[in-house]
Amino acid sequence: MFHQAMKSGTKKFVGEHNFSNFCKMDAANVHNYKRHITSFEIAPCDTRHEDNQLFVIKIIGSAFLWHQVRCMVAVLFMIGQDLETPDVIDTLLDTNRTRRKPQYPMAPEIPLVLRSCEFEGLKFRCSSGSSILSMISSVKTSNNMTKCMVILIWNFIVTCNPIWNCTLWRYIPC
Repeated sequence: MFHQAMKSGTKKFVGEHNFSNFCKMDAANVHNYKRHITSFEIAPCDTRHEDNQLFVIKIIGSAFLWHQVRCMVAVLFMIGQDLETPDVIDTLLDTNRTRRKPQYPMAPEIPLVLRSCEFEGLKFRCSSGSSILSMISSVKTSNNMTKCMVILIWNFIVTCNPIWNCTLWRYIPC
């Protein structure tokens, strides 16, 4: 994949835009498709899977539409495979020019990890009986993709320990 082209594409999503061409339509429940993306980053990981480079995509926004992240990432994948140029994002964000969402497959949900949600004035904390370790133990013997997800989740937990503020952590090898 062409990392630089994908990286330039991520910048086009930042700001307030009508994302109706980057979501699964829910016209019965959603009447405003404008959303604000404050940050959209893509970076290579140190981890590889079967000799393939893995990437981390980090998106920060105030709210998201149904399947918006999967649709944005799908378009980035097409850019990365040189099937589209980064300019396709400008075209799709211009809903006066592109009135209907073109048909394209969404990015798969399996590697998608919701890392955190932040709410003003609301703080979350882990209970002493947190079950995340048992969840990690139960999936660690599954297929390679699940193992990769467990590694990503574990790395998040280790690097973001102050956020979790939990006392019971131990390394579980995958």
